[in-house]
Amino acid sequence: MVDTGLKDKVVIVTGANHGIGAATALAFAGEGARGHASNVSYGASKYAAESYARAATSELGPYGITVNVISPGAVQTSWMPAELEKELAATYPLRRVGRPEDIATAAVFFASKQADWITGQVLYVGGGNRM
Repeated sequence: MVDTGLKDKVVIVTGANHGIGAATALAFAGEGARGHASNVSYGASKYAAESYARAATSELGPYGITVNVISPGAVQTSWMPAELEKELAATYPLRRVGRPEDIATAAVFFASKQADWITGQVLYVGGGNRM
């Protein structure tokens, strides 16, 4: 068999729920590639929030209103089992998943006087893991 060099590569295939896209996704999976299943919509929603913040900044800035986005990493809000939490924590430089308070302090900062010149930004609060 020919080594395609695709093992563990991340591949995004649009329209992979049927037809040509599904066949393509299965072919890549057969070569060991990984289309980022179930996270494409999530990622798209994050970029939509960023785009919204930039647009809203232009419209709301003249009124002294700042608009920023917080993009959290994995946060334990009782949704993940202990095994998954441990597995995810090992992938973070800070060796833990986030806590709700980690995100809350970022929100307080954005709303504070110290951040009154920060607008239209996305702050990734994720313990250093950008996977």
